Amino acid sequence: MTPRVAPGDVVADGGEWVVRLAAELRREGAPVRSAALHDGLLRLQFELGGRRPFVVTARPWRAGLPGWRRTERLLVGYDGAADPGPEGARWLERVHALLSRIEGALPERLAGFAALGGGRGRPEESLPAMFPFVTVERSTIAPGPGRRRQPGEGVEVLVRATSRCNQACPFCSGPQHAEPSGAVLVACFRAVGDRLPGALVSLTGGEPTLRRGFLDEVRAALDALPRGEVQVQTNAVRFAAALDPADLPRDPRLRFFVSLHALDEAVYDRCTGSRGQLGRAVAGTRRLLAAGHAVTLNAVVCRENVGRLEAYVRRMPRVFPGPRRPVLHFSTLICPEWNPRAARSLVRYREVVEALRRAARAARAIGWEMLPPRSSTHATMPACVLRPSERPRRAEYRVGARETGYEDFSRPFVKASRCRACAETRRCLGVPRPYAAAFGLDELRPIRER
Repeated sequence: MTPRVAPGDVVADGGEWVVRLAAELRREGAPVRSAALHDGLLRLQFELGGRRPFVVTARPWRAGLPGWRRTERLLVGYDGAADPGPEGARWLERVHALLSRIEGALPERLAGFAALGGGRGRPEESLPAMFPFVTVERSTIAPGPGRRRQPGEGVEVLVRATSRCNQACPFCSGPQHAEPSGAVLVACFRAVGDRLPGALVSLTGGEPTLRRGFLDEVRAALDALPRGEVQVQTNAVRFAAALDPADLPRDPRLRFFVSLHALDEAVYDRCTGSRGQLGRAVAGTRRLLAAGHAVTLNAVVCRENVGRLEAYVRRMPRVFPGPRRPVLHFSTLICPEWNPRAARSLVRYREVVEALRRAARAARAIGWEMLPPRSSTHATMPACVLRPSERPRRAEYRVGARETGYEDFSRPFVKASRCRACAETRRCLGVPRPYAAAFGLDELRPIRER
């Protein structure tokens, strides 16, 4: 049974005890704003007067794990303030006492999912608060003549459906997390449909096609967003035989973003950390196209394939000879902090740019559609390393407040101090921190207003 997203924004699947715990605290007068259980971590957010939200946490205890005080099985802690103060200490004590009383009946390792009270406020904050496997990215899209933007248009909701994958790309940007149940995933789609009805929902992972209920979940996403779109990010391997793309509706709102980093088997194996899967990836992509689905091929430009992009493009007519063609897309490395080995695959942007220019010339020569180099939000290059004709974007990503800073290496992305004078600085992330550490910031040059 699918959990219902109620007016009070309550979703639970194996974590119903969290709802009861929050209710008991509220009966005692606790100012509980929200509660969530995910990945074995309980978070209770309290509103304590004019202070920033005070969050009490609980997780399975293990030796060496920092925290405030343990029960027999759990470690209770807090964040959001250096000192909890008298009121915070009061609720810390009460949560500790309640958990001590009920922990014998709680699931092993705090398994399960729950979210309540997180649905208020801006969707960029409320959806991840309820569903921690979700990220909301907002871009600015200019409305076309004679039309008005839909609520949620220009918003991509990344739904990390699983961490499992049948490949092991050395530059993977997908974080490890507990896998939501099918019921929770469907509740998530419905919540997105309520708050951002015109959004693009991207099912990603890991490899989302590994989920047992994958086909039904795609249909559920389409049903939940009649005015939105659904994109599946996949390596297409399972569409070669295990899954039939024809079982999914041929719907203009559904598209597939297929990772195909090379057409040379040895290079593909190095890019994917797998062996012998290229044939199935190509076969799966052909079946997607034959079933009438829109397909974009994405190659992450890295040390392993940067010298072969032009040849990759020129092979397209032979590899995909049918009347339906995939669109080409190239992205650059993000290098998230949870995957330090991704930095080993980095290539200087000037080398990437030249390789992409050769690929673009090849695409024009064979009449094959290739998206502009800045078609991604994060997996792209700063505008200043490109020619003016290569810089335009259909949508401008709204940079998050904590995503980037000027020579601030505590942020995921870094810009040079001189970037303050750039016309693009409010819309630019800069470069990934590992890129700046490896190559410096000399390539970044301010673009002047015309």
